[in-house]
Amino acid sequence: MKTSVEKMVIAMLKDYPRLDQKIKDRREELKRFDWSTDENVGGGRAQNRPWTYYDALIDRWQQDDQINAWQREKAVISDCYNHADEDTQLIIRSVYFGRGETIRSLITTDQLYCSLKTAYAKRNHFIEDVARRLHILFL
Repeated sequence: MKTSVEKMVIAMLKDYPRLDQKIKDRREELKRFDWSTDENVGGGRAQNRPWTYYDALIDRWQQDDQINAWQREKAVISDCYNHADEDTQLIIRSVYFGRGETIRSLITTDQLYCSLKTAYAKRNHFIEDVARRLHILFL
């Protein structure tokens, strides 16, 4: 696997705990942005016109590329994480999702019972699986 793809997936893993907040912030940003167009060309007042603000807002949320990318990224990482073994989950959770530990420190503090080579192989397999499911794996 290319180093650039590996770094991209690692950045996604480190960003994973904040994806829900990023999606929420993006939706708020789209809600505040004024997308209205002037349909009152003739100068008269609109009568009996349906109010479609929420329909247009939901359409904007569903069609927004950034929200869709984050949701897809979140779904893929969650699925890969849930299907990984316990050691891999511990590695990903400790190193990338929060505490900022290293694989070597997990082994030396007896939280992880495998060799360093095996731990890195499990991590690399997880990263390749995420990259493959996101269609960013370039050989």
